[in-house]
Amino acid sequence: MPVSGVRRKFHEITDSTGDFQVADLCRLSNFFFVSVQAMTLRLEELGLIGKGSWNLLVEKEFKPRKATEALGLKPRHSDADDPYPDRYRFLAVRAYRMGKLSEGQLSRFLRCDPVTAREIVAQTRPFEESLLPTRS
Repeated sequence: MPVSGVRRKFHEITDSTGDFQVADLCRLSNFFFVSVQAMTLRLEELGLIGKGSWNLLVEKEFKPRKATEALGLKPRHSDADDPYPDRYRFLAVRAYRMGKLSEGQLSRFLRCDPVTAREIVAQTRPFEESLLPTRS
């Protein structure tokens, strides 16, 4: 996970709410398409949350799956018929938008027809726009 992106999203959360809660941790992990544990350890490594935060959550029997379900966050592998995780689709769409893939290549990468590929591109737009740097 990129240092600048993680720091930016973390500070967006803390600037708007004044603190950082476990629910924010779940949302952040979902945003970066990583496990809650990976996100926690990355935030610890960057000094954004206290060392040992993950161990504390484990001791308190925190259940990431239950938390993400309660928050209504879409699972990373949401469709059993879909052979690829969300992150793979996101990166393929991003390459397409950057002109590095043609529509036909995108369809082959996603193993679908061009119409479905266009639908995936349209559905992926909110994620891509939310990753763009904000101007201050």
